[in-house]
Amino acid sequence: MKKLLFLFLIFSNVAFAQYEDCKIDAFLTPRRNPVILTVGGTYSDIPGYTNRAIQIAIDALPVEGGTVKLNKGTFLIKGAVCLKSNVKLIGSGEATILKSGSGFESNLADDADYGEVFLTVEDASGFEVGMNVQVWDAPQKSCWILSTARITDIVGNRLYIDRGMIADYRVSNNGRVSNGGSTVLVRDAENVFVSNFTIDGNKENTVKAHGCNNGGVAVFKSKNITVDNIHVKDFNGEGITWQITENVTVQNCEIEGCANMGMHPGTGSPKSHILNNNSHDNAVDGMYIC
Repeated sequence: MKKLLFLFLIFSNVAFAQYEDCKIDAFLTPRRNPVILTVGGTYSDIPGYTNRAIQIAIDALPVEGGTVKLNKGTFLIKGAVCLKSNVKLIGSGEATILKSGSGFESNLADDADYGEVFLTVEDASGFEVGMNVQVWDAPQKSCWILSTARITDIVGNRLYIDRGMIADYRVSNNGRVSNGGSTVLVRDAENVFVSNFTIDGNKENTVKAHGCNNGGVAVFKSKNITVDNIHVKDFNGEGITWQITENVTVQNCEIEGCANMGMHPGTGSPKSHILNNNSHDNAVDGMYIC
């Protein structure tokens, strides 16, 4: 009897092992063809060569994600390309260029208070919906005490923005607003892949994008992010920066001629993987580990 039980257990284990090796294919979750949207050129899904065209493609991807493929050409970037979870943004090599538009700034015409989602400026003529803004005054003009947002509407000299102020900025303290900011932005996201294009920061014609809050590629409060084979040149701020992150990989990138640090693995960023990069001729450190 014991021998029979022993043989039964052996054959049962073999049967279960064989069952566990079976491929389970689309029993409960429908199989979906991966979504790939192309941007740039007459025959692409989105024909424009702007950050708005890229953003339309990203926003059109389903919640489970997909790929936005950038064709060869120069894309004019007036506001950050904002990535969401489970998205791949892939260029077509060095001939895919994301080039920053011209800089503009104005004095505040009224105080900008903590939490407010609008700004009143003296001159709104150089701002557009979709642009980055950064807000500061004389005592609060660097790193984490400078506010960043995106313009959602403009009425007269009032700029409406998507994120509230993180401090009070005073006219009496020379409060200012500029359109400086990141080129590619990953915020509150996971499982993002960015690869195979050039970022031309157009440093001579832009305003400074201040440290910690901005970068050619900037990653904040995100995890499982890969930045691969990106060439950041002449960005008026930090080249590639990541802050409060987990499991960020930056590999095979070149960062040169930036007005701040080349790479900045910043505060609270465990499990950073930095492999085979060339960071040179930047105004501050090639890499600064916070």
